[in-house]
Amino acid sequence: MLTNVSRSVMSVGVTKDIERRLADHADGRGGIFTRKYRLNTLVRKIPRCARDDSLFGVGVVLQD
Repeated sequence: MLTNVSRSVMSVGVTKDIERRLADHADGRGGIFTRKYRLNTLVRKIPRCARDDSLFGVGVVLQD
């Protein structure tokens, strides 16, 4: 979960390499939305998260 400095916009994403993805966002190589709103502050990381077809919350399972 990323936000901007003023914490007025948030975005949720899924990645296998959080360090690379955060570096991409910091360097302006993220998606159009994240570049437009300058989302490069990590709010929350859920380690080893698996997801199914339901994307935002329902069906998210934390693996041991």
